[in-house]
Amino acid sequence: MEISRKPLDKLNKEINYISSRSERMAERSLTEVIAEWDGRDVPALREASIEALETICEGSTSLAAARAAETYDSVRELQGVHDMFRAVPDARRNPDALAGAVRASLNSVVKTGDTDTFKKTCVARINTECRLAANRCAAYNARIDPKKPKFARVPAGRETCGFCLMLSSFGYTYNTEEAASHAHKGCDCRVVQNYGHMQIEGYDPDAMYERYQSCVSALGGRVAIREEWDRLSSEEKKPILNAMVEPQVRHLSTLALSASHKR
Repeated sequence: MEISRKPLDKLNKEINYISSRSERMAERSLTEVIAEWDGRDVPALREASIEALETICEGSTSLAAARAAETYDSVRELQGVHDMFRAVPDARRNPDALAGAVRASLNSVVKTGDTDTFKKTCVARINTECRLAANRCAAYNARIDPKKPKFARVPAGRETCGFCLMLSSFGYTYNTEEAASHAHKGCDCRVVQNYGHMQIEGYDPDAMYERYQSCVSALGGRVAIREEWDRLSSEEKKPILNAMVEPQVRHLSTLALSASHKR
């Protein structure tokens, strides 16, 4: 059976709105924090920034999780699953991750006094946290759902990055929260569960896999990509790895590169 992508499109608009609004709030708060900073006490800037961002992040991710839980229930009903289970609106977030991102972002301040880059990086992290909350909530509910569905990472926007394209092309094969742990600023992938007999309008993982393979071939194949990566210096690799905001993604990418090298 094929179900409408209206619930997915609605969720995507809501997550985009929540994340954009959270970014604006974070930018205003950090601007105030930086304006009050004495320019010397970096630990004080760190703690004030974490406190300001944590308040915003807690509220925004809770709202994103609530919307994701509503969509989970809607998709469940559209697939004809009717029982007492209701999705739990849990963002599954770890506050230490935000604090760690703030600490890492302070490098620009420590090295050059660049507070603009610090602010920009922290604001982007808030955007990512909102998107992670929606996906992690859906993945968590798939795990505790008595029907034990698997889920896919379904692109919901107009553009999908290469790494997300690869993850989305695997279809309804995921069943762990870790599989929902990749997101980036503006990420349009949404976790959608499947009870074994559903297709969602416009989502064709086989076609996406072929597209991904074509992209890899155009770059010379996996071995060529690995060789190109190996030619990069540590300094050239650093911004690429830093762009992968989640530790799990850096780990997955390293494994993928290693596997391609062996083929």
